[in-house]
Parts: sequence; structure tokens; C-alpha cells
Amino acid sequence: MTHKPNVSGRMVAKNSALSFIQMLVPILLAFATIPYVIHKLGLERFGILSLVSVFVGGYANIFDLGMGRATTYFVADSLGRGEHDQVPRVAFSSLCVQVAASFVAGGLLAVLTPIITTRLLHMSIPFQGEARTTFWLASATLPLLAIFRNLRAVLEAYQRFDLVSAVQIPSSSVNLLLPALGAWAGLHLPGIMLLLTASRVMTIAAYVMASERAVPTFWRRIGFEKHLLPLLFRYGGWVALCDALIPVINYSDRFVIGSVLSVEAMGYYAAPFEAASKALIVPSAVVQSLFPALGTLGVARREQFAKLYANGLKYTLLVMTPLTLAVVLFAKNILTFWLGKDFADKSTLVLQLLAIGMLLNAVSQVASTLLDAVGKPGLRAKVFLAVVAPFLILLVALTKLFGLNGAAAGWLLGTALHTAWYLLLSRKVLPETIAGYGEHGVHVAAFLTAGCLGAAGVILVIFGGSLVVKSLASVLLLAFFLAAAWWFVFDRATKRQLASVLRRS
Repeated sequence: MTHKPNVSGRMVAKNSALSFIQMLVPILLAFATIPYVIHKLGLERFGILSLVSVFVGGYANIFDLGMGRATTYFVADSLGRGEHDQVPRVAFSSLCVQVAASFVAGGLLAVLTPIITTRLLHMSIPFQGEARTTFWLASATLPLLAIFRNLRAVLEAYQRFDLVSAVQIPSSSVNLLLPALGAWAGLHLPGIMLLLTASRVMTIAAYVMASERAVPTFWRRIGFEKHLLPLLFRYGGWVALCDALIPVINYSDRFVIGSVLSVEAMGYYAAPFEAASKALIVPSAVVQSLFPALGTLGVARREQFAKLYANGLKYTLLVMTPLTLAVVLFAKNILTFWLGKDFADKSTLVLQLLAIGMLLNAVSQVASTLLDAVGKPGLRAKVFLAVVAPFLILLVALTKLFGLNGAAAGWLLGTALHTAWYLLLSRKVLPETIAGYGEHGVHVAAFLTAGCLGAAGVILVIFGGSLVVKSLASVLLLAFFLAAAWWFVFDRATKRQLASVLRRS
């Protein structure tokens, strides 16, 4: 097993693009298929199917025990050290933990299913039996989910995002099309769940073949290493704690609005939040490819590590800034077209504040990835623990004072707080990042972002809702941003690559 992953900036950029496509395709398919599924199944059956997906997805973040992230980290670390024979043992040891945890989670879900379907959820009596069978089938599929998450983590550690995409894009597409196909065929929820189970079995088979192609000797050298378990649990435990705390930061605003204001007000907040959050597929794609690359490099190669991290921050800012500017300038128009004038009147400032918050969240994701990549996920968890109480206090106070706009401002300020903390910690654990920010254009990119957002604010204050003025201003701002990035942010090698791409197109 002598393959050494390519961790160059160009490879990370290519992998980020592949990850972005992986995430974008399901969003587009969901937009196209969900109305049909709702129409054929009815709102109640669709709601049950959605809840089953939430429970299954919730397992991935809680009962996974952080092993998915831990697998990628320790496999990448082994590759960086040249310990290739260790990779199958790390992967198989973590897989044993994941599968055991999935059986526990499946058992709990099966036992709790009668309570969930008859007491916790208010559903029509004729649907209770169907929902119960669907939840039981879902609980039996959790080990399958554990297996392909583990195999995917190994491929990501090897930087084989081409193989991951070749499996994941068809798999996620099929998983969204199957409910529509089942609904068209007149199947009820258990039948649709059986189709989804068959799809997961095929996904595992595809990942097994992909792993054999990436590492031909992988399956002949697997073995369980008991001494690896403390390392996996220590790292994965901190990741699992982060996974449990992230929903508190990301979704507590909805509960605060519902209790301080009203459930109706929560609707005026939830819709713009869901719309703004879709932009986070950009940093998610960057992080998904950046993390294993940094893990392979390790802090021993500090300058190369710092360069890769700085470029991750820089390109996240360069991609997110135009998206944020568009939302800030055209928030009222977007909401009016999408949800109507009533929504636009109540939620325009909410959407603008949340869009800026998503930009900061994107930076936060990249900065926190550095902490995981140097083997310190505990620092990330401690930041969450430190900010969660002040965040909730601030959120409640601002919501009481300023309503929906106060809630959005509270979420923005909370995001700014943990983003700043992650950036400071990244400088502490890797001092080379300080020089890397200046050398690789991160400071300039951040200055351009702040300047353009400030200019957008001035335009809105002076010219208000004039669509013509905002359209002209957005074109000028974007042209300025791109020109400044070309001259002051991109290095010569990047300019040559971009020019080559533009000439070929």
C-alpha cells in the first residue's frame, strides 16, 4: 500500500468543486421532487417520511460518536507518516465502533417507536400503524449507514473525491427520486422505506468497489486493533460533543422566537434562515476536502500546512462575498418574489443579517477545521461550551427588545463571537498562520469583503428600494471586487491557471 495522496492546493480546489456538486445536486432534486411527493402521499405521510429522515440523520451526528471524522483524521495522519499498513486497521477498528453504536441506536429507535408514533407525534390513527412499521424499518438500516460513512471517510482521507462523487451523486439522487417513484407506483411508506434500504445496500457495494480501486490491498489487510480505541474515542468524543452543541447554536433562535414572540413569528424567521443557510454548501465543500489534506500534511510541514489553510480561508471569502452581497442588496426583492409582500415587509432585515452571519459561519467552519486537523477537536468543543450561555442570553435579550430583527442580530453576533475565537486559536496552535494571512492574501480578501458589504449598506440607506439603482450598484461592486481580487489577492500561479481556464472556455 504505497499510494500517497496529493495534497496540493489545486487538488484541494478540485475536490472542493466535486464536493460542491455532491451537495448541490440533492438540493436541486429536492426542489423538483418534493412538491410531487407531497401531492401523491399527502401532507401527513410526507411529514412522517421527513421525520424518519430526521431521526436517521440524527443518528449520524450523535450515535456515530464522532468516528466518521476520527476515521478521516487518523487515516490521513497515517498516510502523512507513511504508515500505509496502519490504514486498514484504523478504518476497521473505527468501523466496529460505528456498527456497534448503530445497533444500539437502532435498538433504541425500535423500542421508542410505539411511543413516538402514538404519544409524541399527533397523527391520524389510520397512519399510526404505517408510521410504526416505517420507523422500525428505518431503525434496521442504521448499520448500513454506518458502513458507507466509514468507507467514504477512508476515500476522503485518500483524496479520492472523484470516487466519492461517482458513488455519492447517483446515490443521493436515487434516494430523492425513490420516494417520488414509490408514490407514483402507489406504495405506502413501508414500501418506500424498503426501496431506500435497497438503495443503501447498493451504495455500500459501490463504496466497497471504490475502496478496492483506490487501495487494492485494503480488504486483505483489515484487522481490529484494540489499542487504537482510546485514541479514536478521545478524538471522536470531542467531535460528538461538538455535533451535539452545534444544533443549540444553529437552531435555538427558532425556539427563543417561538417562546418570546409567537409560533407565527417563527415562520417569518425560519423561511429566510433556511434560504440563507443554503449558501453554506460552499464552506462545507471546502472543509470536506481541506480537512483530510491538512491531516495528511500534519503540523510537521508547518509552512505548507499554513499555506493550504490560508488559501482555504481566502477562497471561502472570495466565493461567499458575491453571494452575500446579492442577498443583502436584493433581500426585499427575493422575499417578495418567493413568499410575497407580507413576508418581505417583516423579514427583509432578518434575511440581510442572517446572510452576513452565514458569511462569518463559513469562515468559522474553515478556522475550526484547522483545530480538528492538528488533532485538537477539544478546543473546538470548548469554544462551543464557552459561548453557548452568553449566546443564549444575548439572543433572548435582543429578541425581547427588537423582535425578529433582534433574533437575527443575536444569531449574527453569536456567530461572530465563536468565529473570532476560532481564528485566535488557529493562530495560537499554528503561529505560521499569522504570516500566511498576509503572504497569501487573506487580509486583503477580508478587507475587500468588509468594504463591499459597507458599500452595500450605504447604497441601501441612500437609494432604498430602487431596483435599477441596486442592479447597477451590484454590477459595479462585483466588478470592483473581482478586479481587486485579481490584482491584489491572487498570486501569479493562480492567475495563470485562471487565464488558462478562460482561454479554453
